[in-house]
Order: sequence, then structure tokens, then C-alpha cells
Amino acid sequence: MRMTITDLDKNSLPVFIEKFDVQDKTIRSALQSLYHEASQKWAQPRDSNSNDSRDSFMCSRVIYWMGVFADETVKQFLLELVMDSITEPAPCDAAVGAYLRCADAQEMRDFFACLLADTERFSTTIKDAIMRHFYGIYKDADEEKREVFLSALYIVTAQEESREGFLNWDTRLRETSEVYAVSHQRLALLKKHSASEPIPDRKHTDRIGDLTIHYDPMPTAKELQGHMQGRMTAFTNISTNLAEFMARDFHKPTGKGGQ
Repeated sequence: MRMTITDLDKNSLPVFIEKFDVQDKTIRSALQSLYHEASQKWAQPRDSNSNDSRDSFMCSRVIYWMGVFADETVKQFLLELVMDSITEPAPCDAAVGAYLRCADAQEMRDFFACLLADTERFSTTIKDAIMRHFYGIYKDADEEKREVFLSALYIVTAQEESREGFLNWDTRLRETSEVYAVSHQRLALLKKHSASEPIPDRKHTDRIGDLTIHYDPMPTAKELQGHMQGRMTAFTNISTNLAEFMARDFHKPTGKGGQ
């Protein structure tokens, strides 16, 4: 039985592996061969009849499964794919999600440390991929990896210059980190971005404890501070310092959500 790229959906591949008792190393070899073949075709000039979205989806599907069955060699391949500036956006997106799912906590910390220290390398494509795969990465991670993941993204969020970018990160973090949601640092960031220009047609809902704030556009800094301080009884602290992130021992969690 010959496996093709179109067979690689989330339902058929596990059935295939179980039915034929395929070893992980065999799957890894097959996936690498499939990706090599797909990437060669992807690199060729495409005519007007080519289906770019379908082709990129198939490449991404192969990369997803490479992450599921990754060993150290495959992890390194995925990391190089992310860091290579010539990688197309779709394979890069898939590689980010695959790598961060299969990486251990130390590898994840090294990944973010490298990107946070080199803002030119930390491209919009990589940031968008992390944002898109955020919930899947968080769901699959153990406690230590979650600490690393959230702590890194506190820094990313603090560094975000655009209001819309900040809101996208903020939405994800406040839903997964209670410590972030009621932190002094988040309040300062909300005040900072509430003073910037409104985003046309952007509605945003903020939930903190029993407080729900609907704003469109965002309120002024004074209004926002009044809302939050009037209803919140306690604040926490998070670190948005890269040096502290680099020095921290994540084997010793300091609190839920990276306090």
C-alpha cells in the first residue's frame, strides 16, 4: 500500500499506522521523502492552473505529521525551516506549530530567546504562526512548557508596538494566564495602547474576574484605569524582561501562568 500526501489527514494516518504496525522511524523517513518531493514541486514555476492553496496545504500537512513523529533530527530540520528566511509563509507557519509542539521546555526557551534577541529574525510570519497555533501549543504542553511559553509571550506582548497586534496577544494571554490578566504590567500596556489611535471597526471585550468591559474604540487611559482599579481588588506582577527570561530556571515554576 502506497501512502500519498493526500492520505495525510488527522484521521487516516493513525489508522494506516495501526493497521500496518508501521514503526516511527519508517514514518519519519516517509514524511521526509514526501516533504522533499513536495517542496521541490512547490519551488518550480507554477502556471495559472496550479492550485497554490491546495499545494501549500499539502506541504503543511506533511510538516504537521513530522512534528508528531519527531526525533532530534526532525526537530532540528523543523527549527531550520522556521529560521530560514527563504522559507515560504505556509511551510514556515506549519513548521512553527510543529516545532513548538514537539520541542521540550528547554528547546522552547532557546527558540524564543534566539528570536527575542534578534528582532529582525523574529518575522511577522513567525509571530502570526505562533498566534495561529497558540491554543494548540498551550493545550499540548506540560506545566513547564506552559511556563516557558507564556513567559516568552509576555515579552512579545510588551514589545508589540501596534494596538491591534497587542490586542491579539492580549486576548490569548488573558484567557490562559490568570496571573497576566490581573497584572500591573498588563494594566500599563492597556493604558499605553488605549491612548493610541482607535482601530476602525474593531470591537473588543475584556473580562477580568467578574468585570466585563466592552469597548469600541478602546477607552481613554483614564477611563480604562478607572474601570480596572474600581473593580479589581488585587494585582500581580509578571516579568517582561528578556534577561530575566534567559536566567530563569523553569524547572522551578513560580506560579500559575508564569508569575
